[in-house]
Amino acid sequence: MEHNVFWLISPNGCNMDHYWNPSMSGTLTDSGIFLKILESLFDISRSMPSAFVMISCNFGSAKDVTSELHDIDGVEQVLIVSGIYDIIVRITVQNKDDLDRLLLRVRRMDEIQSTLTLIITQSQ
Repeated sequence: MEHNVFWLISPNGCNMDHYWNPSMSGTLTDSGIFLKILESLFDISRSMPSAFVMISCNFGSAKDVTSELHDIDGVEQVLIVSGIYDIIVRITVQNKDDLDRLLLRVRRMDEIQSTLTLIITQSQ
């Protein structure tokens, strides 16, 4: 089984895995570091709205949640990860309304505690 592991490093060299918390989300998304890392892990198509959704779920429920996520139209890829979030999902849909509906559906799943959505605005 292949595992993709990456470390988030801040501009001052600190390991973000140990120092980052949800209240610091502006640091990662404003600098674009986190989005660039995610884009490098996924094959991004810019023709339709896309987003990454980081999901925290109830302890021990990640496999059940991923199975449920795979059945949703628009979910392109689902990864179980370790750290602050349990799952990273890549979503690609036809339009913004579909994106809103899909995100609402994901957020309403029983085992999900919280989400952080990164809408892809451009890819280089």
